[in-house]
Amino acid sequence: MNIAFQNLKRRVLRNALTTTGLAIFVLIFIMVSSLTLTMQRSLAESLSDLGGEIMVWDDDAVIPFLSNIPENYIVAIEKIDYVERAMPQITSVSRVDSEDFRLTIGVAPMDIPFLYSYITTEGTVISGNETSAVMGCLFADFLNKHSGDNITIDEHVLPVVGIYKTDTWIDNAVIVPFAVAQEIFDLRGRTSLITATVSDPARIDFVMSEIRREIPDIGVYKSQEATARLAPLKNSITWVSLALFTIAGVACFLGITNVVMTGVFERTREIGILKAIGAQGKDVVKIILYESTALGTLGGLLGCLISLILLASGLAIPLTSTTSFRIPILLEVFLQGLAFSVFISVLATLYPVWKAVRVRPNEVLRFG
Repeated sequence: MNIAFQNLKRRVLRNALTTTGLAIFVLIFIMVSSLTLTMQRSLAESLSDLGGEIMVWDDDAVIPFLSNIPENYIVAIEKIDYVERAMPQITSVSRVDSEDFRLTIGVAPMDIPFLYSYITTEGTVISGNETSAVMGCLFADFLNKHSGDNITIDEHVLPVVGIYKTDTWIDNAVIVPFAVAQEIFDLRGRTSLITATVSDPARIDFVMSEIRREIPDIGVYKSQEATARLAPLKNSITWVSLALFTIAGVACFLGITNVVMTGVFERTREIGILKAIGAQGKDVVKIILYESTALGTLGGLLGCLISLILLASGLAIPLTSTTSFRIPILLEVFLQGLAFSVFISVLATLYPVWKAVRVRPNEVLRFG
């Protein structure tokens, strides 16, 4: 082990570059993995927080926030037996003041108590179709807005009449009257989705089948099962993430293999001398593996440290299904990043180790 660490000290610049490459790989892995997990969880939570027992939206839309269906579907749904209430909602990503990618929700004021469990921390909730808005407490704090201030949604100025709190992702949104949302987003006669409640939970399947019969080619889902509709999107996010850190991992692997291979060639005479004085092949293997493990550990720890600093500083990513959100610090992702760093370092030494073990002392000492 002492020989291994002495070798690391002799090639400071080369090993520093190798460690930096590993740190960059770990940084990419942690950021991409954390973002992927957060997006998937956020998408699932966003559907469960929209209220209702049945959700209806355009089956061609990847997520309901991008759906666009006729508002008059409500009439057909409300005529179905056991339907207690059908409520339209508009969900649109918009520019709020100077902030892009902010979610604005349009709902009928009378439907708000049926859709959300909330408390009002300032002012009141919207009570009519007048041009006004209420803000989630998190978004209001971010913009330093209070009841009585004005906000601009896609160049439309609206007074803020209240601040609400739900303890869900909706605290990062703005809620406006449904009719106002139709005007702002040019969706007259349209809605993003419709949520429905039924008088008898045992009749949900019946109601869903009747909705499909009355409105063919529409997506109808139970609220608790709606997240399954996001499976293709989740899979796409996962595959993109895998592609990103696979490319980074391969590049890192090839770089380390090249560095270790160069070191083995440079130390061919040294390895031959070690074998000549009694060192066995396994001793040479241990030396190289100690070096690679040390580099992998140092690079992994450095990558984890940089990632921790970035995430702890409040790194935020804009997401269309919510507003900008902070990527949380996930311990399991950090541990996986560190493990991958060590694994790649060790894996990259397999071929150089094989070459080192095959060094013949007599040939090295004879020809130098």
